[in-house]
Order: sequence, then C-alpha cells, then structure tokens
Amino acid sequence: MEYPIPIPRQQVLELGIESPPAVYKVDLALVEQRIAVEVDGRSHNSRRWKFLDRRKTRILGLLGWSVLRFSNERVLNDLDGVIAEIVGFSTLR
Repeated sequence: MEYPIPIPRQQVLELGIESPPAVYKVDLALVEQRIAVEVDGRSHNSRRWKFLDRRKTRILGLLGWSVLRFSNERVLNDLDGVIAEIVGFSTLR
C-alpha cells in the first residue's frame, strides 16, 4: 500500500525546487524514522524516470526523509536481504 507524503509547497519553493508536487506517494514508509522505501520496476531505468526518481529523492531528503530504493528483481529474489537492509538502516536513524 502506498503512503502519501505531503509536500509543503512554499518550503520547497524556498529551497529552489520549481513546480513541486503537492504529494509524493512512496511504496512503503517507516513514518517515525522518516524512511521511504521504493520498489522500482524496469521502467525506472529510462532517462525520464531516473530524473523523476532523483528529484523525488532530493525533495524528500530536503524534508528529512531517507529514500531506500530496491529493484523489483531484488525484492523478488532477495526479500530477506531487502528486509535486513531496511531494518539495518532504520536502526541507524
């Protein structure tokens, strides 16, 4: 289930980001630790998606969120490793 993160437009504009979205949806969120988890399919390898993903990561980072990205393939083939990485990262925050 996706988790919506509202984007405070004025704050983001003041940081020099043009035309910020009103909200970003992330695949999973550890809200208290402000960790967003994204699972990216092959379409995220395109130039456009790479740009959008970098922008999303940058904006969320400016708002105090960390973004962890995993490929669909990795989630399907190494779910235990993905979970361990998320848990390990969350204990550092």
